[in-house]
Amino acid sequence: MKFTSFHNKSKNGMVEPACEQFAKWKASGHPVKIIRCDNAGENKLLDSHANSVDWQLGVLQFEYTARSTPQQQNSLVEVGFATLASNRGRAMMHRANLPLRVRYLLFKEALKTATLLDGLIVMEIDGVEKPRVVHWCGELPQFANHLRTWGREAGTVTLKVQGMSKLEDQGVQCMFVGYALDHEGDC
Repeated sequence: MKFTSFHNKSKNGMVEPACEQFAKWKASGHPVKIIRCDNAGENKLLDSHANSVDWQLGVLQFEYTARSTPQQQNSLVEVGFATLASNRGRAMMHRANLPLRVRYLLFKEALKTATLLDGLIVMEIDGVEKPRVVHWCGELPQFANHLRTWGREAGTVTLKVQGMSKLEDQGVQCMFVGYALDHEGDC
């Protein structure tokens, strides 16, 4: 299962969010058993943190592949991330007709949404065709019932300011940039 989380500007910033995600999966009955990655510093740091007494995630097995050899050892993962980041995330921002400076600000949200939507792709595993996320956790996430086009109008937020004239705009149009996963609903 793929997930993306970019909380910091450095590569080491992925360690804590990754451990948090592994802990969530473990608590939901889907512990991570094997992680395949290159032997870059942030991945070795993840290895040490995930297996430390602070996280107690169990014994995670890390399989390291040689750096800069995606075609020989890690091609499916590398192609998957290239598809998400370079193609889908960029395509969503292009379709929303965002200026370049805004794309830099919203790139994280576009990539996160592309990753969530990737989980809805139907796959066949052991003769059963279901979305990836259903194979993984048994059910569709709440947002799957309320899909929207990324970058389109999400609604209007009403502004209540005393002294506004009747002819002034009474609200601000908002753009849809992702799904809220921490609550139910259609937003």
